[in-house]
Amino acid sequence: MEEKKFKILIVEDDEISRTLYKHILKNYDLSYCDSDKSMYNKLAEDKYQLIIMDIGLANSKDGLELIKELKSDKNFQGIPIICATSYDFFDQKTNALKAGADEYLSKPISKNLLISTIEKYSNDQNIAFSSEDER
Repeated sequence: MEEKKFKILIVEDDEISRTLYKHILKNYDLSYCDSDKSMYNKLAEDKYQLIIMDIGLANSKDGLELIKELKSDKNFQGIPIICATSYDFFDQKTNALKAGADEYLSKPISKNLLISTIEKYSNDQNIAFSSEDER
């Protein structure tokens, strides 16, 4: 029997960051989008256990606005959101957490920190992983 993979939606418009996520998180079921419109399309098509949200999105609402929208919508408010951004200004973490982000990670993010943060939420949802590649 195949194990159910933890489904993650990555909202990121930078192709290099998306490639890094694909490499680092290869043991997860990943979907990608790069704007508010494509994010809502993905959320309408499938159910996700976690969202990784970049703050700075070109040609879109910013990640903080999207986090606020998701956390105020009863259909999505239960999905944990990890804010992962290179915008590491003094009050950015506070702003992200106030918007409703469950976690705030500053880029560049270490592989171990990213995976341990995701596992914190996957363990809450009783999803098991068995690959050593995750460590």
